[in-house]
Amino acid sequence: MRFYEDIEIGEEFQSESYTVREQEIIDFALQFDPRAIHTDVQAGLESEFGGLIASGIHIMALWRKLEFPITEQTATVCGLGCDEMRLEQPLYANDTIYVEQQPMAKRRSKSLADRGIVQYESKVINQDGRVILLLKNSSLIESRVWHLLGCAAYSDPKEPKLKTNTLSNLDSRHRYSHHGHCD
Repeated sequence: MRFYEDIEIGEEFQSESYTVREQEIIDFALQFDPRAIHTDVQAGLESEFGGLIASGIHIMALWRKLEFPITEQTATVCGLGCDEMRLEQPLYANDTIYVEQQPMAKRRSKSLADRGIVQYESKVINQDGRVILLLKNSSLIESRVWHLLGCAAYSDPKEPKLKTNTLSNLDSRHRYSHHGHCD
């Protein structure tokens, strides 16, 4: 498991590759973004894009699918949001994509002393090296102290050994509210 203290600014990670099929683009779009350029091959060919393209939300979902194996061994509590998201190029049927990701900044949480906030930059890149999606997002990460002492420190609600502004009397890291304020 990688904790906040283990994350180094600038370290680079790359996902496995994934080929996006025409029917996948159509099926996703029919359910979530039914514009003709995502659902109709002929409409895509007649558009300024010259072919069927994936919806932006589909590209975000593919980013998450490819990014997850990179970060699944990180002690992530939750995502805090996206500070920037740009769709740089269209994603076409039969494009093969991968994700490059690196931590760009990190700091201790002001309100959760046993956690840290990491800002990542991620890119979805196609087989030609073109950036399809550029994303900057932040995540709340457990510190090693939280992991080693968390359960024991919060096991007795009457005598919490660790105290934060937002969290108190917790019995495990899983009771953290995603609606809480983290800064």
